[in-house]
Amino acid sequence: MLKLEYLPPCRELVEFVSAYYHFIMDEDHLDDFERSDIAQLRFNFKGNGRIEFPKASGFEIPRYGLYGPRMTFSKVIATGPLHVIGAGILPVAWSALTGLPADKYINTVVDAELFFGPELVTVAEAGRIAGEQGNFRAAVDGIDAFLLSRVKAARSVPLWFTRAVNAWLEADINPEIEPLLDSTGLSQRQVERLCKTHYGGPPRTLIRKYKALRTANAIARGDGDWQDHAAENYYDHSHCIRDIREFTGITPNMIKEHSSKLSLLTFGRSQLQGEIAPLSAVT
Repeated sequence: MLKLEYLPPCRELVEFVSAYYHFIMDEDHLDDFERSDIAQLRFNFKGNGRIEFPKASGFEIPRYGLYGPRMTFSKVIATGPLHVIGAGILPVAWSALTGLPADKYINTVVDAELFFGPELVTVAEAGRIAGEQGNFRAAVDGIDAFLLSRVKAARSVPLWFTRAVNAWLEADINPEIEPLLDSTGLSQRQVERLCKTHYGGPPRTLIRKYKALRTANAIARGDGDWQDHAAENYYDHSHCIRDIREFTGITPNMIKEHSSKLSLLTFGRSQLQGEIAPLSAVT
């Protein structure tokens, strides 16, 4: 059994947390792909394993993990059973909670306790107990309160910039850079620097990433043939296949054939549309 359940954050955290998730696997072994995504705060209560990125070193999965923004797919190799509770950390939350440049932490996993201290362990363990009792809502409420207190205490919260970038990415699947420059009043160099700082990559990389994820999400939902999305969003089929594989680890045909159970489950976040940040719901 593989089960992945999602819940939205409280209203005050919608711009900071994409969604909370509760993953349970009863099988003895997992060897699957996980698509690229935003940063994650993830508690691995049961099971152990590694996460591996193309052309990069792998990481042992820590009990309390802070995952930097993922700019490519990763491979998860784990020994079960597994019990995981996590939260998607949106770019503004990464900056507010860590104060670290996101581009220096792409495709990395570090010990979250080093960043958040022993209070995190208390919150995580309360979440573990609630999750084991089948009360994921109680686990989410505790993490909500913890993250909200941290966000409110943050010295710098760059909402003005992330709101502009999010609106730019939401408005067009193939956006031009000029509308973002106009909405922020910044030069192209300044926008590139801030995108790297908060999102982990420059605008051109973000366009490719979010276009691939939005297209893959639509394919996973069964909205027409993947070739239709390729024709609408890409120059040709080969570019579509290349980008979707780079950011999800699998091809459009594999998405349709449900070749990756884990990737397919992660697209279930779109069911929270209207309760979470719009860009999170379509990716």
